[in-house]
Amino acid sequence: MKQQINILVVEDDNDINQLLCRIIKKSNYLPRPAYSCTEAILYLGQTRSGKGTGLGFSIVQSLMLKMNGEITAAFKDKQLMIHCSWQISS
Repeated sequence: MKQQINILVVEDDNDINQLLCRIIKKSNYLPRPAYSCTEAILYLGQTRSGKGTGLGFSIVQSLMLKMNGEITAAFKDKQLMIHCSWQISS
């Protein structure tokens, strides 16, 4: 049995959220819509007891946006590798 991969979609615009969920579903992933940060945090809190990523990725993404950084991700040896880069001002 293949493990289902959940993807959390956080977008307060209902039309955009539904569009993203349809695209994700067509790619054989399971979209989990959230329409607010609070709703997303509640959902992510539930994943912390399982094999989900919890809040880690959301925190990294938020930090990179605030620091004008760049975040990329890729699978390597069946593990998700996340690379963060940003300029350090002097």
